Amino acid sequence: GQRAFVEPAFPAVTCTAQSDYLTGKTASEHGIVANGWYNRELAEVQFWKQLDYMGISGYYELTDSLTPNLDQLKTAWRIVRFRILEWRRKQGLDELPLLFTELGYASQDGCASKPWNYFFSKTVDLEEQRLCYQAFTEVWAKVPELRGVYFYEWWGHGGRADRGYTPRGKPAMSVIREWFRVGSGR
Repeated sequence: GQRAFVEPAFPAVTCTAQSDYLTGKTASEHGIVANGWYNRELAEVQFWKQLDYMGISGYYELTDSLTPNLDQLKTAWRIVRFRILEWRRKQGLDELPLLFTELGYASQDGCASKPWNYFFSKTVDLEEQRLCYQAFTEVWAKVPELRGVYFYEWWGHGGRADRGYTPRGKPAMSVIREWFRVGSGR
């Protein structure tokens, strides 16, 4: 893989931000300034077929448990993976490579149950964050449809007392390093 700096859209909406990452251009250059393109007559989101990649957000509720283990999280990710790939097939998007344009876990107790919630818990849980990343990387490794992932959030100091999303200075960072070192099988 490669790395490149992309100035994020602000204020951002999903399609605008995804288009920035997919094209390496700003909204004033690529022209995508809103979410949508749903054709009511055909009952389908047509803009998927116009893209070179299919970008999705990865904040799936994996469990209700506040103490999940790796097997539980991998099982949940396998179900999510099946549903995503099946949806792609049913939409006729089999040839469209898949990107997780955003996927992350706060280092908080319960982050697997509400990964989108910044303030779910006041209890730091570095192990649950690490397990969530490990489950994702193990389930999606060597899946040829997946061409990339943006792990959210890189800013901030991180460290063992930090409840935020950044993996900096936390055990989750070793999982992410390994994902990119190995190349995730692609």
